[in-house]
Amino acid sequence: MANNDQEPRKKGTFGDLRLPVSNKYIYPLTRRRMLTLGGLGGLAFLVYFFFNSLFLNDSFVSSGPLSSQHAKLENDCAACHQKFASVIDAKCSGCHEPSGKRTQIFDFAAHYIYRSGKKERPKTAKAKFASAGMPCFSCHPDHLGRAAPLTAVPDARCIGCHDFGSFNDDHPEFEFARDKKPDDRGLVFSHINHVNDYLPGKDFQKKCLECHLYQTGGQHFKPLDFNEQCRECHTKQLGGYRHKDRAALGNPSNKCKLCHVVSGVRIMAVQNEQTIFTRAQFNHQPHVMARNCLECHTEIPITRDMPGSPMADQSMTQNIPKISNCQECHAAGKTSNRCVTCHEFHPNKQARFAVAGGSE
Repeated sequence: MANNDQEPRKKGTFGDLRLPVSNKYIYPLTRRRMLTLGGLGGLAFLVYFFFNSLFLNDSFVSSGPLSSQHAKLENDCAACHQKFASVIDAKCSGCHEPSGKRTQIFDFAAHYIYRSGKKERPKTAKAKFASAGMPCFSCHPDHLGRAAPLTAVPDARCIGCHDFGSFNDDHPEFEFARDKKPDDRGLVFSHINHVNDYLPGKDFQKKCLECHLYQTGGQHFKPLDFNEQCRECHTKQLGGYRHKDRAALGNPSNKCKLCHVVSGVRIMAVQNEQTIFTRAQFNHQPHVMARNCLECHTEIPITRDMPGSPMADQSMTQNIPKISNCQECHAAGKTSNRCVTCHEFHPNKQARFAVAGGSE
């Protein structure tokens, strides 16, 4: 008997039983229907995609409405996006650095300027934190609606590098309080004497605002000025001395020492503006609506019957609230305690122009 395995197979058969092979493929009915419906669905999607791109402003592929700041770019995707890619920082700087040259004021390292005004800090920070940078859109996501603020950066973006936890848990004490830095103003001054002797009455809030005058808008106070705050009382006391008489300043007398710190024959410069927070910002305007001055500024007793050592009543004492005072209101469920409430990632407007070498 011949070995079947050695016999040539006939074309068009299969298996040991040599069953005939069909002349064409046979598809089950369910599979044919699936392929047909799938093909029609894909074709319909492509037709709608091109129609949407041409006539409906890409509403189908858009992630949602842009913020109000970017609303004018709603129909110009290329203004922010590279083709088939995410938003790149160079597209952001095209609008936000209109000078035409990259000054790196919006780079990741640039936020180390804070409010210090030290323009050299971005260079040193960039060398140290070059690998820690993040793209703009990681902190400023768009397409979340017209009312979504682009500057509302979540705390998670900050504490990834600044491991302080929340403002109410692990945030360090303010630097001036932690290091006990004096407010070296170059003045000899007593709140107790001025408030008790020159500003009679019991309305302490009004007494504070007799000398500490708001700037326009109420965000900050004006620098103290002799002609505005002191002249009315002290010109007569000093025998008619006019503060602008520079010749008198060259030979300090006992009258000068009443107010100024004098070293030898040199009158020490007066620091008329405080630079307390170099990493944060503070706005008095919303705070004075909720609290009186002396509820926050408690380090200096301004009247003789107030608690506290009279030795603290000097111009060099930092009469600034410590962090525990702020935490009374800024806490979860109360006033905002998020990082961006007090901290600006990028330099303030004046610092940005200073770095860019421009002017307003």
